[in-house]
Amino acid sequence: MAVAGLAAVAVIVLVATRGGSEGPDDVVEDYATAIRDGDCDALVARVSETKWEHGPLTRDEALAACRDEIAGYAGWGTLRVLRTTVVEPRVAPDVRVEADLVLDGERFTADFTLVDEGGWKVMFCPAFPSLPCA
Repeated sequence: MAVAGLAAVAVIVLVATRGGSEGPDDVVEDYATAIRDGDCDALVARVSETKWEHGPLTRDEALAACRDEIAGYAGWGTLRVLRTTVVEPRVAPDVRVEADLVLDGERFTADFTLVDEGGWKVMFCPAFPSLPCA
């Protein structure tokens, strides 16, 4: 179900700050806040440019898909980030962030992979397969 997939965006543990004033944990929290608020423009702005250059969707297609998904599920407004944690990078210069989240009363942990593009951007977040970044 989409709820289980979305639950993985809640906890972000990031300690390092590179390439900008916001750390990876800040970006993950902003991403989750954009989901909660139904702000697809802010959500897509947090996603790596590589997704649009090499991915299956263009930025405009991702925005349209996001708006359809957000409009189709009222529970997004319940999304809360409990904590974020920065985890050791898997492959430099990527960083993995774990987020503990709550969605519709269900608690879950989500992994995010971020890349430094002169500022941290979300590259992968498999917990939210129906939203831009999976």
